[in-house]
Amino acid sequence: TDLFPILELGTSAKMLSIVKLMQGGGMFETGAGGSAPKHVEQLVEENHLRWDSLGEFCAIGESFKYLADRTGNARAQVLGDAVDQATQGILDNDRSPERKVGQPDTRDSHFYFALYWAQALAAQAADAGLAAHFAPIAKAL
Repeated sequence: TDLFPILELGTSAKMLSIVKLMQGGGMFETGAGGSAPKHVEQLVEENHLRWDSLGEFCAIGESFKYLADRTGNARAQVLGDAVDQATQGILDNDRSPERKVGQPDTRDSHFYFALYWAQALAAQAADAGLAAHFAPIAKAL
């Protein structure tokens, strides 16, 4: 699953692969872009982790939506839709990790993902309970 995204995008880390399993399940994954060893080396030597979790965020959203589709769980759909909004926020606001020390890294992108996800959940109207639960979290973040 890594070859074509690497050729097209330069990485497979921003790519989501969905595999429908023969017994009815699903597998939602993303690639490492072939660079995990370099990421670990830079983390150990410079305390900078540039791992891009965008594909993983997409996989979380699709997993929630898959659950909603299979079980009729409306709350899972709301969570999945909010993940999509959070992921779009990462892209729109250029919050992906950068390569160099001193620039935003994985910790920053995960903070912004949590912020945007909480904001999306607080702002949605489909599930008042989720909105009420996440409004103070979004405000605190």
